[in-house]
Order: sequence, then structure tokens, then C-alpha cells
Amino acid sequence: MDTAKKLFLTVAVLAATSSVQAFTPAAVALATPVAAEAASKATTPKALSNLYNIPMNVLDVVYLPLGVVETAASPLPGFTVDGGAQNITRGLTAPIRVIQNAVMFPVNLIP
Repeated sequence: MDTAKKLFLTVAVLAATSSVQAFTPAAVALATPVAAEAASKATTPKALSNLYNIPMNVLDVVYLPLGVVETAASPLPGFTVDGGAQNITRGLTAPIRVIQNAVMFPVNLIP
């Protein structure tokens, strides 16, 4: 039986038994090896990359107003319409990248 099936069955058993009472020592003993194996799989580089990129992409939303200001100030020296358009694009695509990383994080945990 592969790890994902073991983990699912363990969680299902624990959820069914723990709705009214605390975990029994037998349930904890069953869950410990599966949880340890799942935790070791959780450190895959792709999953950690997704987890790291979520807050970075949230911060990229700031580029939207920055790009608008830069585009409006383009007649001044040092500001360009091209730079403002790049910042607007980065700010507009940030929420899409947040959703993508949030969806791909649990997918990348599965071996």
C-alpha cells in the first residue's frame, strides 16, 4: 500500500474515533510511522518552493500602484512608460501566481 493511501486511511480512522473522545494510545501508535513518513515527504524542494513563493507573490501586488505612479510620472526624468507597464503586469499577475502556488503546494507533497 503506498504512502498516500496509508495516510488517508490513518486520518480517516483517527477522524472517526476522535470525534467524541481523545486519541487512544493505539491510534497514536498507528499514526506515528505514517505521520513520520509523510513529514519526510513534506520537505520536497518543489513543495518548499511553493510555500516560499506564496508570501513573495503576495508582496508583488504592491507593484500595481507603483507601476501606475511610474507610468503617470513618465514625463519626468528617470521614469519610463515601459518600466511602469512591467510593474503593472507584475502586480496584476501576482494574485494568479499566489493561487497557483497555493494549489500546487499540496500536489507537490504527493510523491
